[in-house]
Amino acid sequence: MADRRITSPAVARAFRIVPRHLFVPDGTPLEVAYNDANSVAIKQDADGVVISSTSAPFIQARMIEQADLGPGMIVLEIGSGGYNAALVAEVVGSSGHVVSVDIDQEVVDMARTRLAATGYGEAHSAEAVRFRIKQMIDDERPSAVLSDDAIVTRLKEGGIDIARRTVAKYRESLRIPSSMERRREKVAMAAADR
Repeated sequence: MADRRITSPAVARAFRIVPRHLFVPDGTPLEVAYNDANSVAIKQDADGVVISSTSAPFIQARMIEQADLGPGMIVLEIGSGGYNAALVAEVVGSSGHVVSVDIDQEVVDMARTRLAATGYGEAHSAEAVRFRIKQMIDDERPSAVLSDDAIVTRLKEGGIDIARRTVAKYRESLRIPSSMERRREKVAMAAADR
């Protein structure tokens, strides 16, 4: 961010990770998407007046820093094109939660699509998805421990489309070990029961 400095390492990390160009309209030149001084129009009315935009990056950085967000926080964002919600999700981490809302259903749909495409979105509440993941893992047999990829597949079959890394974040937030560690534990418990 050239002249405008990000002072928080967590916010700087979020800006390095979240691909801004994937949250603006298709065809937006990269130099426009990543210009730190300008907002990018997300939606215009019939007369071409901008009615929704992604704020300039320096404004987003300043807002996130001033909010003093950190790991584990629960954040409500009002007005969403998706990008800021993804930045905030990186700052609050897997133990936090972000709810982003907007009054315009078209903007909500665009944000949901873009968040899902970049691994940040959910069409279901985080708690409901965490519950499903925990339930699947609780029902595992030692001979059929589910990998994060297998959990993604089962969730998708149930109409929940989330990325593997989101499953890993939720599993870790529930303090559930990896499939390899669970397999070892379940085999040891089964052997001890004999």
